[in-house]
Amino acid sequence: MSDILDRVADGENHFRPQTVSEFLALQLARKLGDTPQIRHYLTIVGQYSEPMICEAFANARGGPNESLSASFEIALLHITQKGGS
Repeated sequence: MSDILDRVADGENHFRPQTVSEFLALQLARKLGDTPQIRHYLTIVGQYSEPMICEAFANARGGPNESLSASFEIALLHITQKGGS
């Protein structure tokens, strides 16, 4: 795990995914406009199933008072509370 953290320590510009999970985390961070928080998305990908992550992303809306990343977190919370995929 420390190898992953070492690679993201300098930020997204230097992070090069080496696994499918790392690639998913990077793409998720990019799509949510939150690449500085790549470590957070690596954790999410490690904790939740790909179908749950995809469903939460599909349900994330964002808006004038809420970022897309915050909306994703809320959608993920709702999915885990209902039992998830």
